[in-house]
Amino acid sequence: MSWFLAALVVAPFTSAAAAGASAPTGPSRGGRASQPASADESPGAAEVYRRLRSSVVRIQCGGGVGAGFVFHTSAYVATALHVVSTGRAIEVRPHGLPARAARVVAVDAEHDLAILALDEPMIGVEPLNVHAPFEPEVGDVAYALGHPFAPQVLMDPRLDGLLDWSLSAGVVSGVTDNLIQVDASVNPGNSGGPVVDAHGRLLGVVSFEIRQSDGPGFAIAAPRLSDLVARIDEDLGYRGAWVGNVGFGWGVLMQGEGEIGGLVTTLEGVAWDRVALHVAFADLATVGLGDGTFPRTEHESRSFEFGVGWRSLLLAGDLTPLYFQVGGGATYAVEQESTSRRFTRFVDPACPSAGGACETADHVLRDTSLTTGWSPAVSVALRAGLLDLRASVSARTRDGSALARLSLSLFL
Repeated sequence: MSWFLAALVVAPFTSAAAAGASAPTGPSRGGRASQPASADESPGAAEVYRRLRSSVVRIQCGGGVGAGFVFHTSAYVATALHVVSTGRAIEVRPHGLPARAARVVAVDAEHDLAILALDEPMIGVEPLNVHAPFEPEVGDVAYALGHPFAPQVLMDPRLDGLLDWSLSAGVVSGVTDNLIQVDASVNPGNSGGPVVDAHGRLLGVVSFEIRQSDGPGFAIAAPRLSDLVARIDEDLGYRGAWVGNVGFGWGVLMQGEGEIGGLVTTLEGVAWDRVALHVAFADLATVGLGDGTFPRTEHESRSFEFGVGWRSLLLAGDLTPLYFQVGGGATYAVEQESTSRRFTRFVDPACPSAGGACETADHVLRDTSLTTGWSPAVSVALRAGLLDLRASVSARTRDGSALARLSLSLFL
């Protein structure tokens, strides 16, 4: 009897399993044919990471750090264009291998893509290439590989051995012809790295994230990178991009009779990370009213400075890049000088003749002069990340006197 009861319990489960195993395969989401479980089984994140780690590289260009991966052949690396957009020397460091130089050989500015040619190919490393058909779908597994916040290792020894060659996991959240949206963690240092599916097949190249939240991240769809292969060696003269910045800060104008301070606003355009053009507006005035004694002189200066400079990279490193800049230009200034004098007079002008005590009152007389004109100017600056410390000297053409201005600005 016991064997009969056991058969009654087991039979429904074995029947269901058999029915599931014999169910025919057919079209599934997006029209892709579903495969038997054994054929579609993914290797898992750990196996994908072990297989692809040697193909992912660390890229340093100027003061920036990004990622890339061996692509097309072992002699090329794909990355995001903004990783190498300064036009500075490029250093590529593979995992466990010596660093090597590289140069830009193909550029797609519209899609933020670049292909680099290595001075020394990575023999034995398998390139990541685009598989056909390319059919990522919302909900597919997505892995992002790169070096998020890698420079932090230099400031926190506890992070030694971490961050570089990291993997983050998520899913595909959206797909267009040009972009793949993922919820896998994407941060500075991931740019240019690969996004792959559960089988390690290339989905896209990390480009940007929406920083106002914990995500999402966006990768340029892999077919756009395949399109760029045909243009290899067409952009050998690439020197970098133009970048625009806006700076706000505090400036102090030093002149013969004292100092005046105020706000300085600067619009800057930098070409190839070397040539800097700027227009600065300074609204400066005497700070405070002194000790209240008379006569008292107050100054106001409103000026426009137009200049061009040459930037040199003093310190690249993994942290904040340090630049030195020297330049020249011209300043147009509107300067106002006001001198106040205090005097006492009788309230009734006829009082002295009338004899006796007379009522008096204090009065202030204010004399104002206004001058305008152009002045040649020279400047030097130190730029550390977003902070700019600048000193400029201009010579008034009307009297030959010199004005020196020191400013500290934060560039956005």
